[in-house]
Amino acid sequence: MTEIIDLSQEIYSGMPVFNGLPDVKISIHATHEQWDEMPNPTTITPSVYKLELGEHTGTHVDALNHMGRQFVGQSIEKMPLSMFYTSGICLDFS
Repeated sequence: MTEIIDLSQEIYSGMPVFNGLPDVKISIHATHEQWDEMPNPTTITPSVYKLELGEHTGTHVDALNHMGRQFVGQSIEKMPLSMFYTSGICLDFS
């Protein structure tokens, strides 16, 4: 049976980025306690996080139109899914 293995990198505050790209910042934008207008809550539970990062952070895909003007109109949603996976082997070095 075919197994799909996700090789995506975790995105987190302070993660390494390529030179010149913006730092990754993740912060709490709003809490349930704020939405419920609770004064002086003893516990903070995030309801919405704010993400600040460049588009080239972590695992990403460049659409063809990102590569040059000659690829105008070839945006990510027009690229076939078959371009994003391939066969592979898994080596266990444990």
